[in-house]
Amino acid sequence: MGPCVETDPLDAIKQLVSRGVNHPDAVIANAGVVLSEADHKVSEVTIDEIQRHFPVDTFGMLLLFQATLPLLKESKNPKFMSVAPARDRFHSILISGHNVYALVRDPSCEKAKRVQLMGAKLVKGDFNDIESLCVAMRGMDGVFLNLPTQLGADAARNVVTAARESPTVSTMVASTVVKAGQHESFPRWSPQWSMYKYWLEKDAMEKCVRNAGFQYWTIVRPTRFLQNILPPNNTFNYPGFDKDKTLRGAFKPEARIPWIDARDVGVVAAAALSQPEKFTGRHIDLAVESLTTREFADKIETSIGSTVEVHYYTADEIAAMPNSMMADAQIWACEVPHDEAVEASREFGLNSVDNFLREYKVREYPPMHFERMDPWGFHW
Repeated sequence: MGPCVETDPLDAIKQLVSRGVNHPDAVIANAGVVLSEADHKVSEVTIDEIQRHFPVDTFGMLLLFQATLPLLKESKNPKFMSVAPARDRFHSILISGHNVYALVRDPSCEKAKRVQLMGAKLVKGDFNDIESLCVAMRGMDGVFLNLPTQLGADAARNVVTAARESPTVSTMVASTVVKAGQHESFPRWSPQWSMYKYWLEKDAMEKCVRNAGFQYWTIVRPTRFLQNILPPNNTFNYPGFDKDKTLRGAFKPEARIPWIDARDVGVVAAAALSQPEKFTGRHIDLAVESLTTREFADKIETSIGSTVEVHYYTADEIAAMPNSMMADAQIWACEVPHDEAVEASREFGLNSVDNFLREYKVREYPPMHFERMDPWGFHW
């Protein structure tokens, strides 16, 4: 079922209220125009094409304002903003009723400015400088720890140390990965494995959070991110997809892979920050649906309206990629089933795979609007 301009805003508000969000400080109206399957110049656009977008881009924004107005009136500092698409885990926390501060190394850089435009206040700091982190933590009541892999457990320890030294921080929410802490049971576990350090770092981060002594703590463990199919991540995860619409990988045909919209990590983190008593001490696995690679390709086909092929790497092809984290991650996903995360996540009403693909139109999604969330090029 497609979107309904008349009812979607009210349905969204009901969902927010059901999650305990009763007085948001900001509402962001996100709209845009996609003209047609063809690449049109502005000079070639027809009136009919433009008129098709009025219900969403004009009436939709008005209806969203009307639906959210009662909740905005409950906020001490309400804002209604209309901006271009810029949504991820961070955005979910922004719209959950919190005053959000973002730790950045350089407040003047382009990425930091985009975060600021989304409504966050920027705080300058560096993960290797505990003193700067302590300054950044002043007056904060909760911290969302979401670090890229290459920063490692040392950066996590610095953040946790600074948070514990703050007299105001009572809640810590950390995002790691499904199956963290179970690495010694993995079939290929050894110091020679390309993912050896990755799993040790994730386990160390979790232990750091659990043992720090926070009044409230929650660990969110996402599975494979749907954003992996979008540029620029798909150049690493599915080489050649942009050219020939073929999903190449080391997955087994029968393996069911759990998927999650990365923004939903923010939804759950926001819930844990809003209701720390309810979520404290929990390890929350996140997945919305488990699919074989062929089933995933079929869903992409439906979204983009063209054929998507699947190529499973042969043993020889995998052997030609020694120590490839991409291949090893996909092999791991087949050898270590983790689709139980789907059932464990039902309480959160996560975004479906179909809805995600409809929203982003994989082949047309502009790379400038999605930034890699992990410098290794993939998330689970």
